[in-house]
Amino acid sequence: MRTRGCGPNTLESSSTSHSSGSIAGRAPPTAYQGHKTRSVARAAWNGDQFVVVTHSTMTMTWPSQLPGEFERETTTRDSYSSNDRGQLIVEHRIVVDPLPGGAERRIDLPDSWTCTYTRSGESKLAPFDQLKRDLP
Repeated sequence: MRTRGCGPNTLESSSTSHSSGSIAGRAPPTAYQGHKTRSVARAAWNGDQFVVVTHSTMTMTWPSQLPGEFERETTTRDSYSSNDRGQLIVEHRIVVDPLPGGAERRIDLPDSWTCTYTRSGESKLAPFDQLKRDLP
């Protein structure tokens, strides 16, 4: 399969720890660390879409933003369907709790995306051809 217009797709286990990066054990001053403490996922068919919803809780420390430890929750929704051309459409949406007490500057998490997968050998649509085709 070839992909078109796709974003990141990572799966995490319940023992995953996250950090914003470190070099030889030294974390940059803006580093955070998180450990997933709870997670539940449910999946079911919703008409012609297969939908997976996951709720996760992480215990985090982020010294440059907040003192001490705090919990942060995320909800993701992944849906799988096909269009009239038989292409697989994957939509990934994520909602993340705001930081406790807010943040001085805006923090964006660009983790929501939609992918269209085509079979090998199929011609690709130009980026706006699909939109033009769907107009009345």
